[in-house]
This record gives sequence, C-alpha cells and structure tokens, in this order.
Amino acid sequence: MPAVLIPYFCHQWYNNHVGAFVDLTHLRFGRLVVVERARIDTLKPHWRCRCDCGHIHIAGGSDLKLGKTLSCGCHKREKLIERSTKHGHAQRGK
Repeated sequence: MPAVLIPYFCHQWYNNHVGAFVDLTHLRFGRLVVVERARIDTLKPHWRCRCDCGHIHIAGGSDLKLGKTLSCGCHKREKLIERSTKHGHAQRGK
C-alpha cells in the first residue's frame, strides 16, 4: 500500500488545533461544575468536578465535552428510586 502524502499545511493545522489543551475550570456540564484539573497519570486530562448534590467526581475532559458524564451518579440513583416506587408512596412489591 503506497504511503499517503499529506501537505505540510494539514500537519500545521492539526498541530495547532487538534489536541490543544482547553481549560474547563468553572464550566458547568449537567450537574457538574469543574473545580480543577485532577492529577492523574493518564494521557488524557481528567477534571475534579463538584456535583450539585455535593459529591466530588473525577471525569475525563472528552466525556464532559461530549455529554457522556453529566453527574456523579446521583441522577442515575434518583431515576432508579423513582422507577422502583409505586405512585410515589411504597416500594414495589411491598
């Protein structure tokens, strides 16, 4: 398979735009507010976030930007409790 030659200006654009560090501090993503960058030994940046419920959650920057992480898990727990209650009173099966 022959090598594909990419013009220099494409490499220059790629180096200037793709993978550039973006500071997410103080931004809100769903229920999470980014507090600071987490010190984790990974290639991708992770962020320490405070959820509206008060918990601290560490999430990947790409997960926050893509909307994959919106809470510390409290929203999932709330939905589970809501699904398992009958008419807002008793637990199902009781």
